[in-house]
Amino acid sequence: MSLRPMFMALAVGVLACGTESDFEDQNALPEEESALYGYGYRVSGTLSGAIVFGVTVTLSGARSATTRTSSTGYYSFGSLANGTYTVRPSAGWYSFTPTSRAVSVNGSNVSGQEFTASVVAAGHSISGALTHYGSTTGIVNWPINLGTNGGTLVLSTTTTALGYYSFSGLPDGTYVVGPAP
Repeated sequence: MSLRPMFMALAVGVLACGTESDFEDQNALPEEESALYGYGYRVSGTLSGAIVFGVTVTLSGARSATTRTSSTGYYSFGSLANGTYTVRPSAGWYSFTPTSRAVSVNGSNVSGQEFTASVVAAGHSISGALTHYGSTTGIVNWPINLGTNGGTLVLSTTTTALGYYSFSGLPDGTYVVGPAP
């Protein structure tokens, strides 16, 4: 079987892997440095809803840092001094409630900084057909990937009995579509 090259292939990578403990200390100063500066408080929380794993969470304010959520939605920023911070999650195609949280660290850890993710409603679609080279005969049950220009896999589907595929509910953007290798 030969495929007519109609689409650009999509490279896929893993955003983040690990357990909760792999993520919780990635922004912490080494223990001796934390003790030297006299601080070591933590801001933590959990993300729930439409997406939980690999969401970027940014801390700004008295100190800036970025982390990603674990497979359970957990995130944590360690080695923080007393002060005011803003915590903000972000991931393409998702909105978060609340959009950010103001956090005040005053001599103790601050936990329970929760967020809920929702899919951003959109109305665009991309559709097409995968056919044998030089033919109009569709290729059945072939995986088709939709990704971003940066190579991040967004959605996958399988061709129908006639070789058709469709992706719907897409927000504005530029996409790469292609048969899976």
